Amino acid sequence: MFSCGCWFQQQGENKNLPEVTPATKKMLDQIHKEKIRRSDEIFVLNLGGYIGESTRSEIAFAEALGKKILYLEDGRGKEQV
Repeated sequence: MFSCGCWFQQQGENKNLPEVTPATKKMLDQIHKEKIRRSDEIFVLNLGGYIGESTRSEIAFAEALGKKILYLEDGRGKEQV
């Protein structure tokens, strides 16, 4: 089991968060995809039905690998926990 990674998109509201550079974002994306590759399934935290651009990319990657995908909330016609 892998933990959740975080991407702070609203860093301007909290000056204590480090700046996320494009290089850091690319590295985080690569780490998330490697976690998906090593997993049997993924669990999407789509609170309020929201799925951001990076998460959509990770879902597509998981689908291409034939991984089972679970969603916190229904809204995509997929299996919900």
